[in-house]
Amino acid sequence: IIGFRPPVGPRLPVIMNVIFESDRKEIRGYNDLANLGQYNLPLKHIYGNISYSMNNANISYERNTDDQGNDAKYYVAATVNNALYEFDENAAADGILPPPYGIQILVHRFAGDGAAPMFAQMSGTYPVQMGTIKSFFIGAAGIATGVFYGDPVTVSAIATNIASKAPDVAIGYHWDADHFATDRIKEVAYHEFAHASHYRIADFNMWFDNIEFTVSHNGYGNAGDPGVEKTDLIEMWGYFLGREYAHKRYGPNAHSSLPVFNFPPTAAFDNSWYAANERTSFESGHIPSGFLHDVSDSNNYNVTHNLNDNITVDSIQGYKIGTIFNQLYGTTDAVGLINKLQNFIPSSGNANTNQNYTLLRNAYGY
Repeated sequence: IIGFRPPVGPRLPVIMNVIFESDRKEIRGYNDLANLGQYNLPLKHIYGNISYSMNNANISYERNTDDQGNDAKYYVAATVNNALYEFDENAAADGILPPPYGIQILVHRFAGDGAAPMFAQMSGTYPVQMGTIKSFFIGAAGIATGVFYGDPVTVSAIATNIASKAPDVAIGYHWDADHFATDRIKEVAYHEFAHASHYRIADFNMWFDNIEFTVSHNGYGNAGDPGVEKTDLIEMWGYFLGREYAHKRYGPNAHSSLPVFNFPPTAAFDNSWYAANERTSFESGHIPSGFLHDVSDSNNYNVTHNLNDNITVDSIQGYKIGTIFNQLYGTTDAVGLINKLQNFIPSSGNANTNQNYTLLRNAYGY
């Protein structure tokens, strides 16, 4: 936050600028496809004259759902900023690594999802070919198949610039109005920051292979596709931790109405982020997104909350986030993580047996 006022003389305007940049991160805001200054520089909000409230200057960004306007851009950027620091606190408590310092984040209105390729972090150690970055963000032919959706002519024209300053994390906010709820934005951010945390301990070749897989398959691909097992590993962790931290932040009834299971529009427990984790076994038909939740949760707790009565299968409980994270070291596919975790069955709980773990993994097809 930058402001200036002469020490003597008549009272002059003190203009405060809010710049979304610190040693911890850089956040860029991009809502004008042809405005490369937006893409290249940290987001700056010229807030205005604070000369009459300098001792009590306070800035907050309220919910705004007009994705073409600047107010929505500021709101999403501020929410993602807060989510990063909340992730840091949770990571410290759980004993896992936070996202890298100096992480570069782009919030933009040209898509409605997130991605964490970690290109900026790679640039100093593992240079990535320009063509791969272009394909990831704009599609191989400069059409709406990558992270950015937009006019093909404009997208193609800015492709080189996009690739030369590619971010680590990109969060697109081309959403319907309901998705601008703070908890839904943060769940997306936590999910992407889970990937950024994972990147710090991942094998580079595995990480890069997954990038090339998502480019060639326009997303997560299908079960049986060569290379999909890397995507399954990376995304099972992201889905689990994103929802876990969203529930930790918003709890059983402070969240928004979530459409995951078409529940009534009410902030009830059976429509919480915990319920989303509990009731989801697979994403895209092959990512075992529910497995890590199932080895962490208590099925007795789920039954009392009317979430799951499948006691025979989901009887394992007590795995810690730190234990799961540590087993990501050197792991390159989902089955490898599931195999490793079977060696760390918690001693607490009468149902925590090798036989019951096998029943659970078999229920997921492993």
